[in-house]
Amino acid sequence: MRQDRLRHALAAERRFVADASHELRTPLTAIRAQLDTIDRDGLPPDTRRALDQIRRAVDRSSRLAQQLLRLARADAAPAAPAPPLHLDQQLAAILSDLFPLALRHDNALELDCTPVLLAIAAEDLEMLVANLVENAIHHGGPGGSVRVGCGEDSAGLWLRVEDAGPGIDPADLPRLFDRFHRGSSAGAGGAGLGLAIVAAIAQRTGARLVLDRAPDLGGLRVELRFPRHL
Repeated sequence: MRQDRLRHALAAERRFVADASHELRTPLTAIRAQLDTIDRDGLPPDTRRALDQIRRAVDRSSRLAQQLLRLARADAAPAAPAPPLHLDQQLAAILSDLFPLALRHDNALELDCTPVLLAIAAEDLEMLVANLVENAIHHGGPGGSVRVGCGEDSAGLWLRVEDAGPGIDPADLPRLFDRFHRGSSAGAGGAGLGLAIVAAIAQRTGARLVLDRAPDLGGLRVELRFPRHL
């Protein structure tokens, strides 16, 4: 009985976070749209700087609302076993949606995949890749590269995201997947939820999460290893 009450309380909490995050996205999007209509050219420098600060604050709030919504969904149990997806095709579609973000941050997006099938919910895959790529873009800095790859070997299916950023400080490793923990190399806009969301989905899908240094780009490499039965 106590476990049932705890389970219901956690489910109610996840629904609240999801609903609140979803409701916040609409006014934040409206505020951002209104800011974009302001003609900055005729404004005094102090006013332009204030507008820039407001825009950055709205962008941070929008990203936090998006990540809270993803986190609530990542914590939820899957409704049914997922059918196999063409992983290479799904990744191409996800990266096309993320291309404008990479362009704004002067980052190159690369995709290097072999055709493989993976049984995973499309929403889970989108959350995994979006969080990893967004983290890579924000941490890599202007002029960097983000490489997404997938394939299959004797150990199973793998999906990896690599960047050209500073990598992970060893001091951050013990708390790396803690929620709202921001590492020493995190940018000003980070909320400390990206890797927590990835870890939650990896645990739910049975994937093994491996962090390493990207051999070519020099930054962080995040690899997910999926068991063959998925």
